[in-house]
Amino acid sequence: MKIRLLFAALCVCFSTLPALAQGATPDFKDYAAPVYKGRAAALKLTTKEARAYRTRLREGARRAVNFAGHYKLYTWSCGTGCLQTAFIDAKTGEVAFPAELDGFILCFYDEKAHDLEDSLRFQKGSRLIVMSGYPVSERGKDEPKKGLYYYEWTGGELKLLKFVEKSEGC
Repeated sequence: MKIRLLFAALCVCFSTLPALAQGATPDFKDYAAPVYKGRAAALKLTTKEARAYRTRLREGARRAVNFAGHYKLYTWSCGTGCLQTAFIDAKTGEVAFPAELDGFILCFYDEKAHDLEDSLRFQKGSRLIVMSGYPVSERGKDEPKKGLYYYEWTGGELKLLKFVEKSEGC
């Protein structure tokens, strides 16, 4: 009897492997972050890159927390179809420029998307960010990997969770 139950359990496990291998699309609620409600720290322009973008960063620092619990995600155009992104930490005032979002090429896969900020999806209480297009590391390639890039912000870097290839919209 125990062997039959074990065999049945193994059959169920192996039959679900293809679905698990494809993986579900990451969801914002699975990467919840408590939202900071304190006073924002003064902006720190301590790096060469932060000083170069000081005007943009000051604009972004005046905004409310909108990403990963205590960050102010701020974007601006860096040319046609290109977006620059900075994360301003409301707790510390430090600025991060994740390499994956440094001048990424945006693509619109949603009919409702009409401006630059529509190429990034994120939420105030979640560490998940979805980039629509392709990162600078794909530039110059004959066949860049275009699509939806799902990243988790770890507090110091973006960790790629999933990539969903898209061919149209770019």
